[in-house]
Amino acid sequence: MRNKSLACLVLTLVVGTLPTIVDAQVRAIYDQGSSALTRQLQRLQTTASVLHTGAHPDDEDSALIAYHARRMSARTAYLSLTRGSG
Repeated sequence: MRNKSLACLVLTLVVGTLPTIVDAQVRAIYDQGSSALTRQLQRLQTTASVLHTGAHPDDEDSALIAYHARRMSARTAYLSLTRGSG
């Protein structure tokens, strides 16, 4: 019974702290003023999303991501899949 209570306590602590550990990176907004407002209003008209995947962040071509984000007003993300070895 004691082991079961301890396991429930540990599980509760792990699940409770998980949202703080796995928090998405939020970039600061650099655009200010009326131009930023205009861009944000234009982005409301599109529902496009682009996920660009790559084997290593050094090998990715950010021009494609920038084109879709800036020119096409799409939501963009880059997913890097590495094993962590040099």
